[in-house]
Amino acid sequence: MYDPRVDEDGVNGPETLVASRSGIWLRIGGMVAIAVYLYLRTDLAIALGLLVLALGAALAFVTTSLVIDEHGLRFIRLLPFIRPKVVAWTDVSRFDISAGRRSRYVGYWHKGKEARSWYPAGWPARSSIAPNFSRARGQQPLTADALCTLLRERHTRAMSA
Repeated sequence: MYDPRVDEDGVNGPETLVASRSGIWLRIGGMVAIAVYLYLRTDLAIALGLLVLALGAALAFVTTSLVIDEHGLRFIRLLPFIRPKVVAWTDVSRFDISAGRRSRYVGYWHKGKEARSWYPAGWPARSSIAPNFSRARGQQPLTADALCTLLRERHTRAMSA
């Protein structure tokens, strides 16, 4: 949901992008599919324990919204008692688009950290955001290009202020 308020610098206020329900269910469904596979391969008690762990992990790490404000990004989790992941603008050096096997996503590079040759994805110097966020519930999710452009603009505005 777009917040039309404008602060004294003329920069738009916080903007909340909501995750698509299909993206949330896809993540939870993937964890359940892994648990079902393990159930078919192992004992019932072990499988039930793994199912509980898989569902707990899925619920703990599912992001329901992305809040963009003058300080940075906040990833709001599905469970309200889990603290949001916060990424400050000052900790990001740049945003870019990367392609996985089946989809494109937005990557951001952490300032002061460099990619390591022993890990091909560049961890811990690089993190990513799946483009499954839209401006309002029920709308089409932003593409990786549109999300990257939005984040670059907000990053540039915040760093120049």
